Amino acid sequence: MKKLIITMIFIALVFGAMDFLGALPEVGVKSQAGSINSAVIKNDFTKIAISVKEKVTDKVTDLMSDENSKENIARSDVGEIHLEGEIKKIYADPRAISIKLHMNDNHSKVENPIKIAPNAVFKIRKEEVTFRSLKIGDIVGIIINPKGKARSITVYNR
Repeated sequence: MKKLIITMIFIALVFGAMDFLGALPEVGVKSQAGSINSAVIKNDFTKIAISVKEKVTDKVTDLMSDENSKENIARSDVGEIHLEGEIKKIYADPRAISIKLHMNDNHSKVENPIKIAPNAVFKIRKEEVTFRSLKIGDIVGIIINPKGKARSITVYNR
């Protein structure tokens, strides 16, 4: 009896979660000559399962996108820093830049030159470019990862 009650509660929770996610389609039971068409029920539940999987995948993808290196927002919850300043010197090997600091979001000391992460993203406004596109005098926004390297540099004044 306890197993039956626990199973019923579990089923109610699953359907409640599916309803919350908007994954419950209209489930219609069709009959053929007085008996329930099990293929229709099975098909409807398969559609429900696929719908739930797609909804959960979308939600997880949205959460994971925060970790996307192309994101242009510094995440202070993981130790990232946002800086703004003017490029004063560019170093090719290893890739790094020196800046005259204009703004720092959490007033911590920033080492100059700033090393560039291997997978860093470079942009001029919204257009993706390369490290070689940076010029002395560019006003840039920089996101520094927890390892102290720039993961994103966006040029504002071009």
